[in-house]
Amino acid sequence: MAALVCAAAHANQDLTPWLSYLDTLTGADADAGITRLACHWAEDIARGVEPMLWWYPEDPAAPLRDWLYSDPLSERLSRMEDRDTLIAIAQM
Repeated sequence: MAALVCAAAHANQDLTPWLSYLDTLTGADADAGITRLACHWAEDIARGVEPMLWWYPEDPAAPLRDWLYSDPLSERLSRMEDRDTLIAIAQM
């Protein structure tokens, strides 16, 4: 899913609208996928791995960090009681 979001962002060279779109998705499948995506990105950022974006922004991980610390994602993860993902975000 990470590659899909990054690929879609290449169209307008901005991850932010796509990350905002993820916040609008609902249902158990969306929750599960977004949780896995958040955990994946949080672990990558904690290890110093940034997304590969062909437009080479100055700080490619900035939109991801903003999304990972956003209220909508935090509320979703809290509602799901997904402590592993919350821990991964805290370790960033």
